[in-house]
Amino acid sequence: LSYNRSKSTTSGVNFFSSCDLGVNFYCGYAPKRMGAFTVANTFSMGSSAGGDGQIYVGDMYQISDDLSHVVGAHQFSVGGYGMVSKFHQTNHFTNAGTWNFSAQQTGLAMGDFMTGRLNTLNQGVTGEHLIAQWSFAAWGADTWKITKKLTMNYGLRWEPYIAQTVPNGRVYSFDFDRFQKGIYSSQFVNAPSGLYYPGDPGFPAKKGINDKWAHFAPRV
Repeated sequence: LSYNRSKSTTSGVNFFSSCDLGVNFYCGYAPKRMGAFTVANTFSMGSSAGGDGQIYVGDMYQISDDLSHVVGAHQFSVGGYGMVSKFHQTNHFTNAGTWNFSAQQTGLAMGDFMTGRLNTLNQGVTGEHLIAQWSFAAWGADTWKITKKLTMNYGLRWEPYIAQTVPNGRVYSFDFDRFQKGIYSSQFVNAPSGLYYPGDPGFPAKKGINDKWAHFAPRV
């Protein structure tokens, strides 16, 4: 029986934002952070982590046991394990923007920067990622000493695949058959055909992937 937990967070230094420089940009997510700012082959500054408090927490609970029993020329072994793991992430990855100046407009990256000709800009809101997953397995084996010079080892392991669950429902899946048939989501009507989401007919709960129970591994 075991339990493991991992937890980490990030912090940085506040200085100024693009709004402080007069840029017409939304700075509400990170009022004193510049974001990752790059002038190609010249200089870079800032960080993609636009705010303090990015949190990564992982919990894992596990139980396992094995039993071995010798009967005559046989040594029988059986065992199994069960595990549940949970992960919670709060991420400020691009909420202060990622700015990039290349040489696309003037032929020089510094020229693009000095004339304010931005090449790419990405921004996102604070994101949250929640997942939980169960996994378990059972096995049985035999070591059979047939003669003094011949021993046979054989057994069978059952280990089904239980897909991750996303408790807040922020999950989607793509089905090629739905794509070929031109079937669109009833939950997000502007999504391309083939994509479907929780609430759509046939969507695997809050997993996006069907569980696979018939996973057997014989050995000899």
